[in-house]
Order: sequence, then structure tokens, then C-alpha cells
Amino acid sequence: MQAPVALVAYVVRWSATIGQPPRRWGVVALVAALALVVELGVVGPLGPVGGGRAARLVRATGYLLVGTLAVEAVLFLAGRTGPDLAGVPVFGVAFAGYLAAGLAMTAHRSAATPRALLTGAAAGTAAAAAWTAVVLAVPPIPPGPWPAILLVAAAMAGAGAAGGRVAALSAGTTAALLILNVVTASAAVGPGWLIPDLAPPALAPAARVAVGRAELPDAYLWLLLLGWFVALAQWAAARGTRPR
Repeated sequence: MQAPVALVAYVVRWSATIGQPPRRWGVVALVAALALVVELGVVGPLGPVGGGRAARLVRATGYLLVGTLAVEAVLFLAGRTGPDLAGVPVFGVAFAGYLAAGLAMTAHRSAATPRALLTGAAAGTAAAAAWTAVVLAVPPIPPGPWPAILLVAAAMAGAGAAGGRVAALSAGTTAALLILNVVTASAAVGPGWLIPDLAPPALAPAARVAVGRAELPDAYLWLLLLGWFVALAQWAAARGTRPR
């Protein structure tokens, strides 16, 4: 209980620099919702974590992937101006869904076997690595999510054939989260040649890259949504009790 509470307390203090109170408290609410889900994975219905190494490894990876996206989202929301707070509930629901699904899948009551967890993680990681390799070999990052969605689907099919439904769903969320992390990190700090041209033609080259950085993550919200639906199915699949 101490770590989630400490995290929320830190964000309350840090967010004092956000000039707009509605935006500030929206950011705090987003972090508090995720902290609550984390707590439910410790002492609530999404926990505790299973005793095997596979469950612990997959759960830790899920914390890392969702946590990184959440930090990026918080910084993005904190840096915006204006009254539009639509991103707060969107990110809150999406990240909470991914996180809850991962916790349910790795809980000690989960139906997921170590083989299914590792197969799903491996297939999802392979799909994200393949997408990243293609992007680096043939830049820039695609301006739309459809190549990534096709690779996510391929990862799910391969994992499903090797490890069943649970592995397929785990592969889907793993691949989606990894690709989203690559996209958001590239948009923030990646070289200009990775950024697709999404700006009006009249702008100068530097301004075109800046617009591309700002617009690229929005184009991948469809991948975020698709992965969220897969996460809901993953949550449902984890509810069965595996004999011990």
C-alpha cells in the first residue's frame, strides 16, 4: 500500500507546477486510478502474483510497459494548454485496462500456465522487434497503425497455435504495448528521419518535423484501442482457476 500512496502523493506535489487546476487534478486522478489497480494486484482480486518465475517476469514487464506509457501521457497532458481534458479519461481507461489484464493474467488464481505466459510474451516481443527493424531499415515510421496491427494479429495467430488462447491474447497486448512505446519514444526524442511527414506542404522542414512529432502518437490511438479490447478478452480468459 505504501508505494502507490507515495506515488500519488509525489504526483500531487509535482503537479502544482501545472497552471490549470482542472488539468492538474485530471493528471492526479489518472495516476491515482493506476495506483489503485496496482494495489488491487497486491491485496485485491487481481493478486497476489503467482509463485512461478514466468508470472513474476511477465507482471514486471507489464508494469514497465504500462508505466512508461503512463509517464509519457502525464507529461503530455501536463504540457498542454486549453480546456480540452479528453485525454485524461481516454488514457485512464486504456492504461487501467491493460494493467488490470496483465495483473489478472499473472495472479495466483489465473488460468494462464507458465508456458502460455512465456509464449505470448515471446511472440509479442518478436512482432514488435520485427516492426521496429522494418521501420529502421525503411524509414520513416508508418503514418498509420495498420502495418503494426497486422503484425499484432500475426503474433496472436502464431502464439495461439503454439500455446492456446491465453498465449494469443498475451501476445496481442505485449506487441501493442511495445510498439506504442517505440512510437511515443520516437516521436519525443527520435531522429527527424524517423518522423513521417504529416504537416502542410507550406511549412519549413524543421516545422514539418515538429508537426510530425506532435501528430504521430495520435495516429496510433487505433492500436491503443485494439490492444485495449484484446486486454479485456485477456482479463476474461484469466478468470478461470488452474488446478494446483
